[in-house]
Amino acid sequence: MPASLDPRAPDGFTVLHRTFRIITPMHGGGVTSKESAKPHDRVTPIRVASIRGQLRFWWRACGRHEPIKDAAHLHRLEAAIWGSTTQPSPTTIRVLHTTAPPRSVDVFTMDPRGRYSPAPGMREVAYGAFPLKPRDGSGERPGTLHDFSASTFTLEIQCRDEHIEDIEHAIVAWTLFGGLGGRTRRGFGAVELQQPAIGGDLDARPLQIPAPGEFLARIAPRHTLPGLPTLVGAKLRLSRTSHRTSELAWKNGLGVLQALRQQPGLGRNPGDSGTHRPGRSRWPEPDAIRSVLAKRGASYAHKILCSIRKFPRAAFGLPVIFHFSTNGDPVDTTLRPHDHERLASPLILRPLAQGSDYRALALILQGTALSQALTLVAKNGQAHAVQAQLTATEATQITPLRGCTDPLDAFLAHFEESAP
Repeated sequence: MPASLDPRAPDGFTVLHRTFRIITPMHGGGVTSKESAKPHDRVTPIRVASIRGQLRFWWRACGRHEPIKDAAHLHRLEAAIWGSTTQPSPTTIRVLHTTAPPRSVDVFTMDPRGRYSPAPGMREVAYGAFPLKPRDGSGERPGTLHDFSASTFTLEIQCRDEHIEDIEHAIVAWTLFGGLGGRTRRGFGAVELQQPAIGGDLDARPLQIPAPGEFLARIAPRHTLPGLPTLVGAKLRLSRTSHRTSELAWKNGLGVLQALRQQPGLGRNPGDSGTHRPGRSRWPEPDAIRSVLAKRGASYAHKILCSIRKFPRAAFGLPVIFHFSTNGDPVDTTLRPHDHERLASPLILRPLAQGSDYRALALILQGTALSQALTLVAKNGQAHAVQAQLTATEATQITPLRGCTDPLDAFLAHFEESAP
């Protein structure tokens, strides 16, 4: 049975209409990026190019029914649906019924001394939206998020009949785990399919979104290519209870990650209530940086307490910029992969609709292992080879990990305990 009765579709093609709502504020999303400003596109706030890129990514992440011989084989399969630099795509996408212009959402405020802190009620969101924060003392206005509220947009997708299943799998994965704009893996710009679609009277088969666990089980037998992020074998967790709004569920998930990395008593020692200074981190990276740079004769304000010269938080994505606020401590340093600039986080956090409520969702993509070789680059350009992988003995000495050698597994265990 064809998925569409649209008379505009040529023989062998189908036209699908799918309507979506953006349920969390979008981070950027425009064609330009201006430092911390992160503007959206005022002319086309929902950009076809961005949607096509998202669907291509999730198409790859869903794996294939047939074995994949090599990267060239996967490229041919992808080009047959989405096109390439030498092959036009048979799949066309249009945005219909565009959303209303978004309202700006302030995440950071600046005090009279030029220091930036989270706006009221934005503690967890600010942790995920740190690129919007200018450097203290710069005097710059912090960037804002873009809230589309309850407005919707409709996609019209024309594709070959034999590609419908692949495209719908990509749409399902995008709806369950993805979004639009920047920092979608931290839940910004999360999308939600609306039923029925505007123009849905043309569709003979409305798309049903399964539960995320059911969808992952459905694609579990599929084949993937090593080195590519994939949903095949992905690790999924949902918060035990639901929340009234998508924003509350989203903050819940972000708050768990923030706690593991920074919360006093878990990610760091309790601070000084008199001076309001935060306590020292319970992760090894600060002392590892001091140890690495001390090889060149440096000495610092804080005594080195941790002997583990490893960087386990690289598992949450790279690059990581380390900033020391205490005078006499190291200059800013950047941790990155040895042979390229960045490694996208395999951890996805976002809200997920459950009936009329929402739950926090945490997902670990599979397929991309953290490289053994990492590079720590100091502000003066000096580079140092470092590692992230921990031994079992080292993991027991890092309080937040509680013996887990993989910080991502430690996060999932903490998420199960902490997400109410």
